Amino acid sequence: MTKNEIGDLVSKETGIDKDTVRKVFNGIIAVIQKQLLFGIDCKIHGLVNFMKIRKEAYSCRNPQTGKQIDLPARYNVKVVVSKNFQKLIKEQKVY
Repeated sequence: MTKNEIGDLVSKETGIDKDTVRKVFNGIIAVIQKQLLFGIDCKIHGLVNFMKIRKEAYSCRNPQTGKQIDLPARYNVKVVVSKNFQKLIKEQKVY
């Protein structure tokens, strides 16, 4: 499902016009991105948590050539689904 499709469904669900929904949705994404850049975790209760984590530098091996590669330290985003949402998905019956 794309961002536009989500916007269309939210528009139908709430009765708010599509342009307003898309602006708000893009605003939410921009706020989450800026907060993560500053190292502030973002939690959408009942859905997902976003956290900025630091990965330390390490050495690994290229499996095709066997050559040793040194990877630098870097930042990643860790996404964790909330426990309530996980529980809801696990309890869903498959028909």
